[in-house]
Amino acid sequence: QVSVDLRKAPKWLRRPCGVSFGFGGKLVMFDSEPSQTQQRLVYVSQVVTETDLISRSAQLEQALQYSQFSDYCQTKVSEAQTTHEQSLWTFLSAHFEPNPRAELLALLGVAQTPGAILDIMFQGFEGTGSAEFDAIAANTHMNGPESLSLDPLRISTGDDPEGLISQALLLGNIEAAVELCFQEERYADAIILAMTGGSDLLAKAQYLYFQKTKGPLASLISAVVTEDWSHVIKTCEVDSWKEALAATLTHSKNDEYPYLCEQLGDRLESEANGPLALNAHLCYICAGNLNRVVESWTGTFKPNTPAKLQELVELVMILQKAVEQQGRVVQVTGKLAELLSRYASILAAQGSLETALTYLGNSQDSLKPASVA
Repeated sequence: QVSVDLRKAPKWLRRPCGVSFGFGGKLVMFDSEPSQTQQRLVYVSQVVTETDLISRSAQLEQALQYSQFSDYCQTKVSEAQTTHEQSLWTFLSAHFEPNPRAELLALLGVAQTPGAILDIMFQGFEGTGSAEFDAIAANTHMNGPESLSLDPLRISTGDDPEGLISQALLLGNIEAAVELCFQEERYADAIILAMTGGSDLLAKAQYLYFQKTKGPLASLISAVVTEDWSHVIKTCEVDSWKEALAATLTHSKNDEYPYLCEQLGDRLESEANGPLALNAHLCYICAGNLNRVVESWTGTFKPNTPAKLQELVELVMILQKAVEQQGRVVQVTGKLAELLSRYASILAAQGSLETALTYLGNSQDSLKPASVA
């Protein structure tokens, strides 16, 4: 036997051509026919299968790079295919206005013109309303704590309820007078007296008042007085979510506002049905909770195509900028990290490697191959 070492395969054994895909959507091709320079060439080309996603991704990147957030939101509003989608982007756009809470209140249909409302009310009294209050205030200012009435004053000190209240007042026992007023359901008298007895007595009187008065208006008044808006969020009917959100926008402090909005969103998700439940997305946007937006959206719309995935990424990336403008730090973790890692993987597979890296952010998730059903 004769053994020969060959440096090159014989022509009859060579592959005439070949093709292979590489990372980043690269397609590598070669053939065995030499070119005019007697060299065999290898061709490397870029393959893009998701042209719409790449185009929309470029538009989003431009908006993020040049801080064109409001313009981007308005474009999305004009392109919206559903009422809910339009509401989402309108709510997002409000976060980039000088006074976001006022803009959101307007979107909820709550007018911020209580002065005008009062003017209309007092017109029905032919000018007697505010004018009389002004006259009372002026008289008190000029004459000191003198009685506003010129009628003879007869003080009852009998054993009847009014006499007992009078006795308590004459002896300076304001607390007893307040309790007697409550027993007789003279709630206005009790509150006015409690205002002169110090903050502890006033708080006690307010508590007793709210224990004895029930109904939606009493609950709302209680929330205004006690600043306990969490109770309103927990107990309101889900159909009244707009009003509850409006109250939160108007009264809550910055540190409790996101939590209250998130609470309301939780209730809409768990207790409401159909289109009403979709409003949870709006509450999570107001809360600035990106993970809850991703979780809720994923459960509702199933982003299992590149187009649906792109919609969700656009929403959370613009929301992230809105939250950062409020001075809050966004941690890319949990469902948000999974979403952005998946999106980055798709971008990388389409050849947009630099853009893909920007979406990884602080996420610790590794870049995984994209799998889109």
